[in-house]
Amino acid sequence: MASLEDELSCPVCRELFSDPLLLCCGHSFCRSCLEESWRERGREERRCPLCRHQNQNSRGFVAPNLALKNLCEAFMLQVNREHQLLGPRSRSQGVCPEHSQRLQLYCQDDEQLVCVECVSQLHHSHTFSSVGKAADQRRDTIRSIMRTLADQLDIDKILCGETLGHVKAQAAETETQIKEEFEKLHQFLRREEEMRIAALREEEERKRWRLMEKIGEMDEAAATLERRAELVELEMGADDVTFLQTYKDMEQRVRASVLDHTLDAGALIDVSKHMGNVRFRVWERMRRIAPYYPVVLDPNTAHRFLHLSEDLSRVWDSGTRADVPENPERFYEYEEVLGSEGFCSGRRGWEVEVGGAEIWIVGVAEESCERKGKCKTVPDEGFWVIHHRDGR
Repeated sequence: MASLEDELSCPVCRELFSDPLLLCCGHSFCRSCLEESWRERGREERRCPLCRHQNQNSRGFVAPNLALKNLCEAFMLQVNREHQLLGPRSRSQGVCPEHSQRLQLYCQDDEQLVCVECVSQLHHSHTFSSVGKAADQRRDTIRSIMRTLADQLDIDKILCGETLGHVKAQAAETETQIKEEFEKLHQFLRREEEMRIAALREEEERKRWRLMEKIGEMDEAAATLERRAELVELEMGADDVTFLQTYKDMEQRVRASVLDHTLDAGALIDVSKHMGNVRFRVWERMRRIAPYYPVVLDPNTAHRFLHLSEDLSRVWDSGTRADVPENPERFYEYEEVLGSEGFCSGRRGWEVEVGGAEIWIVGVAEESCERKGKCKTVPDEGFWVIHHRDGR
């Protein structure tokens, strides 16, 4: 064994090979030993630390020495097995390390191999079995454990597959709900847009007609002024003396024909009414269709008999078992559900509508509270609640 251990030892560190590399010259070294040797030499050509042979390829080795690595691992496994069977004080097959006698019996109470001396000195009142029978029983135990582990692995794999399907269904359903919620917002915004554009068009039409009426009045006034101008021109054709005698009366008549045709106040579009804080005002109106809930329930914690509303603000007993995975967050024993957000400090308050339910529990719970087994809703179990039953 010692000579084999020497053959399986690295020439540099004198320890069993660790991740051995095979050089072009045929010598093997631990990866860390070889890299350290080459690192100390800087940019010098990479050579074998043992025979100084130059390695031609850029990586400095042919390949990992997998055969040597497997042999070292097998050797260590054998050494560990011998230590476990014989103890640290003896390497002799089937010999008691305390009394140097053959191990003939197996102590069921202490679960260890013993010799005759051990029975008389340390195990005189214990139950024993033959080594072969004890070994067969332990082998059966190991096989049973392995079968149980394999069965549990199969069950876990099936549960993971079911959870994968549920995750896909959750994503599809949530995407549909998101689109529906945003479609409601889009419809609201489209209605708001249509209403505001309609109000703008109505104001435009009203003020346009008023300006057109004003223009019509001006056209009539211009025609009247033109006719009066013709008469005045005829009167001004008289001789100078006659004109000057009638001038004052003529001036008054001309001035009386001048009308006030200036624009009315508010003739322009009231842009500020239509655009002032438009997004804020629309947001204020949107709040009527977008209520805020301080507590949003987490469907991943809901017991299988509980049903949640689409906005996750209400919960009730559906009376039917939902097809959801038994994930770690979900309550299994009792019909409970948690909020989606937690907190570590501060003062908070909520108003909860319990409806016509005769029995209900409302409160807060530690994140580490029991979710699968039975427990009481008391502070010692991680719950602070208000509990209603029998009218109390």
